[in-house]
Amino acid sequence: NIEAIACGTHVVTYRTGGSSEIIEITGAGEVVKKGDYQSVINIARKYKGKKLILKREVYKMISHTRMVKDYINLYQELQSIQS
Repeated sequence: NIEAIACGTHVVTYRTGGSSEIIEITGAGEVVKKGDYQSVINIARKYKGKKLILKREVYKMISHTRMVKDYINLYQELQSIQS
């Protein structure tokens, strides 16, 4: 879901696991009850052809630049622990 949102795509997800949390944080889609296929269809029609516009602070939180920096920091942290 995060990758789809970062690419400007609205997300429709079920209220299971942690998938709904990113929608609640970003406002980048909708959450439906598991198995509610009609809502999924209706939401897909609603967003068809509409590009998602994220607030700057939301984009910064999930951008590829941020993710790369986080991975590099984690790698460096692990290296220092192993040394």
